[in-house]
Amino acid sequence: MNAIRATQEARRGCTGCHVNLSEEVPESHFKVTIEEVKYCMICHSIEGPAVAFEWAIHLDHYSTPEFVGDCWSCHLIDEEGSFRLIEAADGNGLIKATKDVVEKMVPYFQSWATSVHLDRRHAHCSVTCTVCHGTFFPHQRPAAGQCLQCHGSYQHLAALTRDVFPNPHEESHLGEIMCTYCHKAHQESVLFCKNCHDFDLEVP
Repeated sequence: MNAIRATQEARRGCTGCHVNLSEEVPESHFKVTIEEVKYCMICHSIEGPAVAFEWAIHLDHYSTPEFVGDCWSCHLIDEEGSFRLIEAADGNGLIKATKDVVEKMVPYFQSWATSVHLDRRHAHCSVTCTVCHGTFFPHQRPAAGQCLQCHGSYQHLAALTRDVFPNPHEESHLGEIMCTYCHKAHQESVLFCKNCHDFDLEVP
């Protein structure tokens, strides 16, 4: 199947490529016989009890070089401006969005699934955009202190890096600076201290 035809097929929704959805669930998932996405969304909506679906599907598709589709292979924006899965029933985890907003996210999803940056590390720990940014379609950096919600306090981090000299997480003459001064998610991280100092530290 060539790329053009594969994309056309995919635009029919999940079952355009995966005729037997029940065969696509991981081994750890309880056995199902349903073949319609709308029934998957009873549990797997944006606000449902099994939001790992969002993480697993995006990571699986974007990290697979053979995937020739795009956002619109699986999603649509309906007449009310709600972004949703093509085959999902109305009212399941709907998000308001425009086509431009959705398509601006593509390079970030690709980086999240395939890059050598921190976003990919987060992806493999089941962390999606919403966890850090608080929204499915982020338009700004994570809030100050958001990193500490998962990674603990500066004191905790300083204890973890106590054998590093100089300890990058000990309080400095600048006080407790934002994590994102050094740690970048979608690009290479930097050592902020190098603006003035010549420290030889690797920043993940």
